[in-house]
Amino acid sequence: MATTGPTDRPSTLEKVCYGIGALAYMTTLHVLNFYLSYFLVTVAQVPPLDLLLVGVLGRVAEILAYPVLTYLITRTDTRWGQLKPWILGCTLAAVPFYMLEWYVPDMAPAGKIAYFVVLYITESVLNSGVTLAHRTLVMHISDHSSDRESAIAFRSASGLIGMVVGVGIEGQVVVAFGGSLSGTCIHSNGSLNSTVSNVTSVTPVQTGRQETGYLVAAGIMCLLALIFVTITLTVTERTGSDQGW
Repeated sequence: MATTGPTDRPSTLEKVCYGIGALAYMTTLHVLNFYLSYFLVTVAQVPPLDLLLVGVLGRVAEILAYPVLTYLITRTDTRWGQLKPWILGCTLAAVPFYMLEWYVPDMAPAGKIAYFVVLYITESVLNSGVTLAHRTLVMHISDHSSDRESAIAFRSASGLIGMVVGVGIEGQVVVAFGGSLSGTCIHSNGSLNSTVSNVTSVTPVQTGRQETGYLVAAGIMCLLALIFVTITLTVTERTGSDQGW
């Protein structure tokens, strides 16, 4: 892995580019937390109680994936760096799974539930890989604590922006395709909500239009994520500590 001298410090622009990387995973994360439960019940016709299975298994997979991902990331050494291959690779791999989470397959209820469980688990693990690699990157852009602190501040600001951008775009696109956002439940802890109240019945035509809206919104989210990741890849991995993030 190529390194630079100790006097080479990141510019403000480079710190901003690092912070923008948080938008790649925070936008999709907030969209899933805000809208997936409502989508599964009203469009995919998944029984509300079965949402517990999707949310719990996804959370367990995410927890179990962190130590494995940490082990693999810390032992990575390529010509492109240690962390950037993980940021790009996990993002590219997560795109098709994220898109498929907003597609309703024509299968029996049990198969449909298994379909969404597998997709949610896989996307959660890949998103964890992006998150972990990006947060660890701050330890490699500079050996100076002041540089790291300012970079973390830009990352935190991007997280808030990601929530507004993701939720706003998703809502506008779904409504444009005739979808309704009433009954959407939001959890402040970021977990997948298992209860959706006041769900109104919809006709097959309305359901099809709503599914199209969610798929179009997912495509926009994935395109934005790829743009944000591309910007983050301009950040230089300097000689730094292998400590946590």
